Amino acid sequence: MTLDSTDDMIVKPHGGFAFKHGLILGAVGIVMSLIIFFTGNITSNWAQWVSMPVTIILLVMFMKKFREQEQGGYMSFGKAFGLCFLMNVVSGIMGLILFFLYFQIDDTLEDQFLEKTYEGYIDSGMSAAQADQTIEMAAPFMTPGMMMVWGAVGMLIGAVIISLILAAIMKRKHPLA
Repeated sequence: MTLDSTDDMIVKPHGGFAFKHGLILGAVGIVMSLIIFFTGNITSNWAQWVSMPVTIILLVMFMKKFREQEQGGYMSFGKAFGLCFLMNVVSGIMGLILFFLYFQIDDTLEDQFLEKTYEGYIDSGMSAAQADQTIEMAAPFMTPGMMMVWGAVGMLIGAVIISLILAAIMKRKHPLA
């Protein structure tokens, strides 16, 4: 197969694919999150990392599907990054909405997060007085609204990092490009 120009190369847009598969990724994340929430492990350190391998596996599967089925087996770094980033953002927004709903369901969550933070300070060697003072300063930033803001910032930073890594792995340059 020879291509006469770059116009003949397969370059389908990825917005609809990213949105659909971001919704799937978000739905899987919500199921895992609900399990963690209803088992009472929402503040557990291990629970925060459970979904990462599943997320990465799904992203790789979706990116490979897009590359093979929609792009004829080739995908530029930029397209791979954009696809992965959009899927992460759609999924992340769904997660932020669920996180907000958690605070509506359980009005003790803010206290649970503050207690977990306090325990972390004590475990790291702080005295009780130092931990109390630090918690007092941190408390305004640990309200549901501020946690949503920090969650959104963290989600965007994480989406960029994961997308850069996976785009570098999943790209496949067309030999005639």
